[in-house]
Amino acid sequence: MNVRLAKVDDHALLLCLRHAVWGSRSNRFGRWERGDRLVFVVNRAVAGVAQVEGEPTYSERSIWRGGLYPYRLPIQFLHLMLPSAKSVLRMIAKATNDLPEITADLARYLEEAQKLGGANIAGGEKSGPVGSRP
Repeated sequence: MNVRLAKVDDHALLLCLRHAVWGSRSNRFGRWERGDRLVFVVNRAVAGVAQVEGEPTYSERSIWRGGLYPYRLPIQFLHLMLPSAKSVLRMIAKATNDLPEITADLARYLEEAQKLGGANIAGGEKSGPVGSRP
């Protein structure tokens, strides 16, 4: 089993969670195997750990802002630290799209993340296996 690091922002992390996929602009997943771990780092802190669940794929369906990232790996989150309220507000403040659309998207992503992670979204204080309940 290999362990790799991925530095992302909160928004990209939530999109990976929502779509259960990790993407790259280049075809670099040749040595990745089922069971490998991907550690997500947000703002210099571990925010999640996912496991590779299958073979690499190619898709031109847009998921992430700022790029297509067509080379993709299916992943499943094992541990997740949900974003703090402060980082959620930073995400909204940085957004360049229509605020009502972003707010609706963010609310939906956070609701999905909370259902999967069972964590305290406001404080981002709890980490544990995705799907676990307090």
